[in-house]
Amino acid sequence: GGELEDPGTAGSARDTLEATFRVNFPNLTPAGEIRQHDSGQIGGEVWCVTYSQTNSACGWIDEWTIGYVFALGADEATAAEVLVGLRDHTETFG
Repeated sequence: GGELEDPGTAGSARDTLEATFRVNFPNLTPAGEIRQHDSGQIGGEVWCVTYSQTNSACGWIDEWTIGYVFALGADEATAAEVLVGLRDHTETFG
C-alpha cells in the first residue's frame, strides 16, 4: 500500500495526475481531456489539461517523483515545455 504503480502501467500515471489536478484546482473545470506530452530526457510521463485558452496545468510522474504546475497565461504545449525544463534543471541523479 501507498506505493505508486509503475507509470508504464496503462492509465495509472494519467489517472493519478488527473486526480491531483481535480483535488488541487476544485473550482476549475477542464475545457477538454487530459493529454500526454513529451516528457523530455528524464522520462516518466507528462500529462496536461487546459482550463481556458490561457490557463493550463501540467504534471509529471515517474517511479520516484510527482509534480505539477498551474500555468497562468500559457497553453498546454508551453506549460509542458516549462515543466520539462524545470525538471531538467532541478532533478539530479547519481
